[in-house]
Amino acid sequence: NVAGGGTMKARAGRGSAADPQSLYAKRRREKINDRLRALQKLVPNGTKVDLSTMLEEAVL
Repeated sequence: NVAGGGTMKARAGRGSAADPQSLYAKRRREKINDRLRALQKLVPNGTKVDLSTMLEEAVL
């Protein structure tokens, strides 16, 4: 029991880093980051500003 009278539910067994969904999400993040790094190289001062500013400069 949890303070207040409720009960805790057990977490689903997806906590493993080897879970296919976790691996897919990791690959997706890596792909996004690789493409953002490539874009940073194309934008003037892209590596010297934050992500939102760099994206704004890329669009303008």
